Amino acid sequence: MTFSPTSKYDLYFGDAAVDPQNLFDQKRWSALPGEEKLDLLKDHFYWNPVQDVDITAKSSNGFEKTLSYKQPESAFSSGRHDYIINLGYSEEPVTQVTLTLKGRGVYSFDALRIYRVPMDDYPEKISKLRENVLENVQLGTNTLSGDISADKEKLLCLAIPFSEGWRASVDGREVRIYCLNKRYLGVLIPSGEHKVIFRYRTPYKMAGACVSVFGLCAFALVFLFGEKRKKTTSGVHRA
Repeated sequence: MTFSPTSKYDLYFGDAAVDPQNLFDQKRWSALPGEEKLDLLKDHFYWNPVQDVDITAKSSNGFEKTLSYKQPESAFSSGRHDYIINLGYSEEPVTQVTLTLKGRGVYSFDALRIYRVPMDDYPEKISKLRENVLENVQLGTNTLSGDISADKEKLLCLAIPFSEGWRASVDGREVRIYCLNKRYLGVLIPSGEHKVIFRYRTPYKMAGACVSVFGLCAFALVFLFGEKRKKTTSGVHRA
């Protein structure tokens, strides 16, 4: 896989799901020698899908990184199928990316793409992002609050793992929480100055407490009913 060289950039190599199916169409199969057909039939008969696939991407400047892909059949599968491998920052043009697949097998990709991110204006972009940040941050028991001033409507992203237990309010009004970059908390901030508060409550905690109270009440009723029944039975025997 080659592409035209450029100046300084961050290189990313994107690959999609691995799906070893539909290996040969009729035309390709007919063109194979008999011995190769027999070997393929044997492999197909004893074939089991590999659960872990190691894919190593190496750029022409020597930077290398390995992705361990878990097949859907694997007990450790995350359910993800699309990945991006960061092949690092390069001062020199990168002209080639080489993929190495560990282990013999048949591999297929839905798509292979290379993305380059120009780094010439990187400091300016970082400075721009820092113009609107959460200030006067206060941490409490399961709470986080702060002030923010936005020149226009923007998304506020916090490096806190997203969870269904989080709730957020802007100036006392509850707002929707977004899962940003597939993992972080985010809320939409209108233009102007605002007070933002995040509160966390363990999901289903209230439901669990209600079930526990109901169980205790049921146990108490059964216990009292049993005691009353024993007293009634004891009175009958004395009579």
